[in-house]
Amino acid sequence: LPFLTRVVAHERVHVLQEDYFYQTALEPVESWLLAKLPHGRTIDRYIDINGSTELLGLLSIFFPKHDDRPWEIEAIYLSR
Repeated sequence: LPFLTRVVAHERVHVLQEDYFYQTALEPVESWLLAKLPHGRTIDRYIDINGSTELLGLLSIFFPKHDDRPWEIEAIYLSR
């Protein structure tokens, strides 16, 4: 049971990381891009196109070892 508790805490940190990444980096860019499209502001008002998981996947190219990825190091540290 302690192991499962730590796994859930670790994954919860990842959820918070992706939410933060989306809100601070991706959402402003998404809103800006959608504003350039017809009806884009309306779409932006009701739909979030959250590509944080995909972007972190692309960043993984620079960190081939799973345990060297900054977001993994942070999640391991914060879930202890």
